[in-house]
Amino acid sequence: MNDCEWMEAVQTAKIIRGKRPMIQQEKRGKRPMIQQEKKGVYIVGDVHGDWARINSFINKKNPKVVIIAGDVAYFWRHEPLVNRGKIKTNGTKVYWVPGNHENMDIVKSAKYPPGGIYEVDENVFMCAFGSTLTIDGKTFLFCGGADSIDKDWRIEGKSWWRNETIQNNEFYALPEPDDGKSDNVVSHTKPNLFHLK
Repeated sequence: MNDCEWMEAVQTAKIIRGKRPMIQQEKRGKRPMIQQEKKGVYIVGDVHGDWARINSFINKKNPKVVIIAGDVAYFWRHEPLVNRGKIKTNGTKVYWVPGNHENMDIVKSAKYPPGGIYEVDENVFMCAFGSTLTIDGKTFLFCGGADSIDKDWRIEGKSWWRNETIQNNEFYALPEPDDGKSDNVVSHTKPNLFHLK
């Protein structure tokens, strides 16, 4: 079923547009419950470790994919974010690119070289600089990082990292223009310059 063919949750099972919905019995009663198919790709940004907000979004929208365009704070050694729980995907795939408010000592470690996509938790993937992903026939290029405007009141190595912007090795991990096109660029900041053809 594609994004255009969607079902509303209804109390009784019925055939919608010639397709039979998936039916599952509720444990408490005999009333059938329709399990909605995951649909759509949503792009959000600046989650800043607020898993309750992203979990609520996933539960409400039931998306197939969520892409977080930076400032996820997934890896963070800053005191207020230590006991924040985890992203509960409920089967949704969550992809994120680093922003500037990330622990770059971890994000840019040898464990996560540029150009790769890494599953950091169940259905939660960090997309390193220069990585590409195809979703429903559309290619996404991930190129994160940004220059923090608030670095003057942050602490280097704890809440701010000098290598928060794209570095030379990450730049060279980006695909060459002749390697094929990207339908979408997921970034946490805008480029200084780009050429349109």
